[in-house]
Amino acid sequence: MRDDRIVPILLAAGPSRGLPFPKALAPFRDTTALEIAAANCAGYEESVVVLGCQAAQIRLAVPAGLRVVINRGWRAGQHSSLLAALRVIPRSAAILVYPVDHPLLTRALVSRVTRAFFRRRQGQSIVLPIAGEKVGHPTIFASELREEIFAARTARDVVYANLQRVKFVKLNSPAVWLDFDNEASYRRCLREYRKSRRA
Repeated sequence: MRDDRIVPILLAAGPSRGLPFPKALAPFRDTTALEIAAANCAGYEESVVVLGCQAAQIRLAVPAGLRVVINRGWRAGQHSSLLAALRVIPRSAAILVYPVDHPLLTRALVSRVTRAFFRRRQGQSIVLPIAGEKVGHPTIFASELREEIFAARTARDVVYANLQRVKFVKLNSPAVWLDFDNEASYRRCLREYRKSRRA
């Protein structure tokens, strides 16, 4: 049941509506959303970062040690980026799906999700963090779900196809679901990020 390795997939292909910079390059003090994600996933298998919208600009700022995949069909949505990454990942590897617009995630939170994956029960093939009543990211899919992910419309469809195979990890942090996609939500994330670094 236990996959030998987990490959993080950093999703950074979507557009940044109303922001003066690509989401991946959104500044958080002296770092960026992409750099935060890359640092949080250090120590696992080589992370795959998927670029699409504004790929040329983002690629210049991709941290060392990441494998870059360009999703030219990024307009089809996030699932198309997930599939683009899956095509370059070994079939035997589990995947950790991590949208880069979740800047409040920390290495400790990611570690709790991965530990839960390795401690999951027989029949559990998905690990999903939850805070309060909201589920979030990062989400881990066992390697056995690879073909199902390819056949699905979205990763969410795979998750909710059978909740008995999902292990929910309760985390006392809105970081798992607090993301940004416009100026207002970015400002909120930036405020929360600054608070968390003062704590």
